[in-house]
This record gives sequence, C-alpha cells and structure tokens, in this order.
Amino acid sequence: MADQGFTDLRLNSSGSSTEHSIWPSFADMMSVIAMIFMLTMVVLVISNWDLVEQLQKALEVEQRLSAEAEESAKRNARLATSLSDKESKLSYLQMQIINLQNERDEQKNLLQLQGQQLAEVKQSLGDVKGQLLTQSSMNLEIGQQLKLSQKNLKKSQEELSSVKEAYLLSESKHKKISSQLALAHDQVTQLQGISQGKDQEVSRLTLQVEAMQGRINEFQDEQLKQASAYASLKKKYDRLVRPARSSKGKKVVEVSYLKQDKTAIIKLRKPGSSVSGIIDKNSLLAYLDKLKVRFPKKIYIKVVFPEGNFISHEEAWRFTSELLSKYDYYYQD
Repeated sequence: MADQGFTDLRLNSSGSSTEHSIWPSFADMMSVIAMIFMLTMVVLVISNWDLVEQLQKALEVEQRLSAEAEESAKRNARLATSLSDKESKLSYLQMQIINLQNERDEQKNLLQLQGQQLAEVKQSLGDVKGQLLTQSSMNLEIGQQLKLSQKNLKKSQEELSSVKEAYLLSESKHKKISSQLALAHDQVTQLQGISQGKDQEVSRLTLQVEAMQGRINEFQDEQLKQASAYASLKKKYDRLVRPARSSKGKKVVEVSYLKQDKTAIIKLRKPGSSVSGIIDKNSLLAYLDKLKVRFPKKIYIKVVFPEGNFISHEEAWRFTSELLSKYDYYYQD
C-alpha cells in the first residue's frame, strides 16, 4: 500500500499485512452502508419534515377554506333570505305601483269627468247668464207692463164700478118703465072697457105707451152697450189678474240670440228636441207661424242670450218683445 503512495494508518499494519482477514473490509462496507442508510434517513426525514409542514399548511388551508366556505354558506343564506325579502318587497312595491297606476287611471278618469262636468257647468253658467239677461230684459218689460197694468187696472176698476152703477141704474129704470108700461096697458084696458067714446084719450095713452116702448128700446140698447163694455172691461180685468206665465203643458220653443262682430246668430231648438240648429230670422218666423197654426195658444217662447253676447238691452228687449207678442200664448188675445 505504501508503494502505491498511500500512507497506511491502520494499527499493527506491519504485523498484519501478512495476515489475510475479511473483517476490515466488511466493517468498511457496513459503515458505508450505515452511512448511506443514515444519509438516506436524513434525506427521508428532511423530506418527510417538508411533507409534514406542507401537510400542516394544507390542513390549515383546508380548515381556513372550510371556515370560509361555512362563512360563505352563511353569507349566502343571509343573502338568500335578504333576496327573498327584497323579492317580497319588490312584489309589494309592484303591487303598490299597479294600485297607484289604477288609482292614477281612476284619478285621470275622474279628472276627465270633472272636466266634462266643469265644461257643462260653464255652459250652464253661460245659459244662466243668458237667461238672466233675458230675464232682466223681461223683468224690465214686465215692470213697465206691471206699472201700466196697475194704472189700467185702477182705471178699469173705476170704469167697472161706474158701468155697474149705470147698469144697475138702467136696470132699475127698465123695471120702472116696465111697471109704468104695464100700468099704462092696464089703464088702456080699463079705459077701453069703461068707455068706447074716449078714443082720443086712448090714442094719447097709446102714443104714450109707444113712446115709453121706444124709451124702453133705447134703454135696452144702452143696456146692451153697457153689458158689452162690462164684458170687455171684465176681459181686460181677467187678463190683468190671470196666473203667471208658465211652460207647463206648452210647446216650448227655445230661441238663442248671439251677436258677434255685428253679426246676429240665431239658434232654434224645437219642442221635444235636445239639439239646437242655426236658422235665419225669416225661417224662424215662418216656422213659428206654422207652429202657431198647429198649436194655437199653446206655444211658450224661451229666449236665451248666451255668454259673450255683444247685444244691447234695447235690442234684446225688442227681439224678445217681437217673438212674445206674436207667438207666446201668454200675450195672445
């Protein structure tokens, strides 16, 4: 061994060099194997330690992931509950929206209905204003007629009283003359029975009787005239104290008179109709003439002056008076 350049470190190398033994070689081999085993074990231990650490880390990660999964499941459950609540609230809000839409539609319909009613009220207000204008003109006319009627009534009452007195006086005179005539006839009869020779007296009495008969005829004529005057005054008196004008049982003809830009617009609503039509004055008068022939003393004329009318009171009174005096039952003889 020394010859090959290696120093022999074994004890008793010199003495044992000549002896052949296998144990040193076996020991060397076993030591090598032991070293290899130890190295392998160290490597395995180190590897297992790394694996254990990795396993621990994996377990920790698994636990953390399990906790996170559990927390996520709870959060999902809470979110599901919240989602369910939100869906129920959404359904409730949708129902409220539907109800509000229905209420909005109802309010819209109600507003439309109220708008129509407001338009009808405005139209009615215009008609009422026109009727008030008509009524004011008619009231003015009626006031004037009332004053004139009161004067005529007072005058008629006075004339009626005087006619009654004259009638009673003429009636008493008639009775007195009739009694005188009867007495004269009796006297004539008596004279004719007593003496036939008193012809002159009889003739005189006959002339007196004829004169009395003439006076009686005059008184009868005067009485007839006074009775006629009495009947005329009574008719005027009845007209003055007759009931107020009414449309009950009459053929109501509504005439609307509107004047705009100096142009007269006349509308006619016939009896029993709800629609008015534009008509000129000549056609209106012709229609009223025919209606008056069909329904004498049964026509009620209603004159209306709509809102926004540019007509004077004088013109309105003249138009109203013309129609009422010709065709209205109240103003007919």
